[in-house]
Amino acid sequence: MNTEAGKIQGNLWSWGVQESMKVVWGNYDLADEDGPVPTIGTDA
Repeated sequence: MNTEAGKIQGNLWSWGVQESMKVVWGNYDLADEDGPVPTIGTDA
């Protein structure tokens, strides 16, 4: 919910504006600072 993409997609889909449930819009842009592999946490 950080980008509100799920809220937008849910509304567009339920209103019939968007045919698929694929998320393509968001309110905020994100930069993945630590790349595809997080710098914290474990594989588990």
